[in-house]
Amino acid sequence: MMSHVRLVLSRVLTNSKVPAKTAFSRTKLGQEAIENVVLAGGQSLCRHPVRSLSAKWSLVAGLLVLGAGAPLWAQSVEPSEPGIVLPPVLLKIQDVSQAKIDTPLPKAGEPTLPSAGVTLPKEGGLPTEVAAAYAVPVPTEAGASAAGAKGPQSSFFSEGEIGVGSMNHIIGDVTLYKLGADPRFRIHFAHDQLDGYGFRPAGAGYFNRSDAIEGSLSSSGEGLYSLDLGASYAEKQNGLQQLSSTFNSVTHRFVAGNLGAQYLRLKPVTLDASFAAASTSVTVAGPQPLGGNEIDLNPKLGASVQFGGVQLGLSGFYGLGRTAALASGGGLGPTTQTQRAGGSLSLRAELPLSLTLKASAGLHWDDFNGLIVPFSVDLSGDYGDTVSFSLHGGQRVKTLSYAGVWRELPFLSEEGALHGSIERYGGASTQLHFGRSLAFDGGLEYTDDTAAVVPTTLAGGGTGLFAFSQVPFIALSPSAGLSWSPTESFTLRVGWKGFFLNTSPFFPSSTFTLNAELANPSTRYGGGLTGRWDLYPNGVQLPDMGLSGFVRVSEGVMFTLSGDDLLSPLIPGGRTLWSNIVSGFPGYYDPGLRVTLATHISL
Repeated sequence: MMSHVRLVLSRVLTNSKVPAKTAFSRTKLGQEAIENVVLAGGQSLCRHPVRSLSAKWSLVAGLLVLGAGAPLWAQSVEPSEPGIVLPPVLLKIQDVSQAKIDTPLPKAGEPTLPSAGVTLPKEGGLPTEVAAAYAVPVPTEAGASAAGAKGPQSSFFSEGEIGVGSMNHIIGDVTLYKLGADPRFRIHFAHDQLDGYGFRPAGAGYFNRSDAIEGSLSSSGEGLYSLDLGASYAEKQNGLQQLSSTFNSVTHRFVAGNLGAQYLRLKPVTLDASFAAASTSVTVAGPQPLGGNEIDLNPKLGASVQFGGVQLGLSGFYGLGRTAALASGGGLGPTTQTQRAGGSLSLRAELPLSLTLKASAGLHWDDFNGLIVPFSVDLSGDYGDTVSFSLHGGQRVKTLSYAGVWRELPFLSEEGALHGSIERYGGASTQLHFGRSLAFDGGLEYTDDTAAVVPTTLAGGGTGLFAFSQVPFIALSPSAGLSWSPTESFTLRVGWKGFFLNTSPFFPSSTFTLNAELANPSTRYGGGLTGRWDLYPNGVQLPDMGLSGFVRVSEGVMFTLSGDDLLSPLIPGGRTLWSNIVSGFPGYYDPGLRVTLATHISL
């Protein structure tokens, strides 16, 4: 903060219109002050300016002669008024010297400097230890709007990250956004690229690349309406790691857009409408590339009414999907069309004893499952900083799409249209706080899925991708975590999640996590340790450990150095994914050990 103050004072002193010679302190009065005033034009302040120094001395000599003959003059001649008027410059010099002692400082609120930057995490972005250290206060929309109304303060913010690392790693991330007065918007661009997993040469097929650009725009009237518009484009490419003799990479492209509107004039009733569209495509690169795509359209209408602590809602939707199978030659294969429609009634009520009840029931129809009755019940309680809990259960219809599947499983092939799955579920979760330094959270989740997406074996065509099937799948997933923060500068968290009943070699049966963060009280520097250990049914590998550190050189500027998967060089051949699943299939490799240096800027 002091650096900002010095900067403001420096600019004020540099840009001030006050002559430099008048900017002196109170301890430099006297002769130096007289000289400064004379140099600054002090003669113009005299009532009777003295023409020259020699004229002054002549005048003084004349006074002395007249004084010597004063008695004679007094007896004979008594002038009616003095004939000589002394120049008042010597009497006024002190007043003039004090007129410009202090350089005027700007009034309160001038100049205006941005007081905060905002860190908006992106998907798959900064590690948690870095993000926590880099977090800064986010201005509220009301505050930003008020600032925008006054004029001097800007509601525009920006944030960026650039970095390089081993494996030809390049990182670029820029976010621009505006808060406050309408319209509000956000624009985000990101690039991340690795080439050369496990110390292999670049260009050998062991790489991944992701590019994304997204934007959102929102506006609202004075209690009349609200509008939200969003669009995004993302492209993810993965090398096939020489597992196909014909193809070398697979690329997925995700395009999406949405428009939402609310009409608020009919209070306590709110009307809303939305429309979402998405297009997902896949390209398997080779001499004869393969391509396929999926398109989904989804309009919705809804209304809600609020009575005190009770809210009722009614909604309806329609969905249209079209999937084109993989085909070569730049064309599309056979297409499959799916439809769905439904509606639901929802309730939310604030109950005594700090309880909240949420419930819903409705009808859902699609051309695969027919007519279904989805419903849900959720009861939760929050008792300050001590205890919170949630109990939930019901039956829901999961609308599956390649857009969601390929984000999680990029090496999955396209096997025709996906159909909806009916899932019966139930679970409970709780959080307990023991003082301010120790907290426990735990949960138990049960799911019975009629058509889960499960990889099976290598797909045909020699692509190196995996086929899948939609099969019934039952899972029981307990979880537990413990957090310890003895001081504001140190945090330690350990966690575990299990995956029981039906198991798959593609999913871990247990996952252990570790996260430790340490920073000095001013958060100018610090570091973190992360760990993840996945235990698969068909084998166990060493944990994935990472270290990171940061130094904040100024407010809004920070350097980070991180090392990921530090133990992978100890694994023969490197860390693999889906290995030993299919006879003779070595599995896909993870990137392995890598080091990254990055700069984070928030303005």
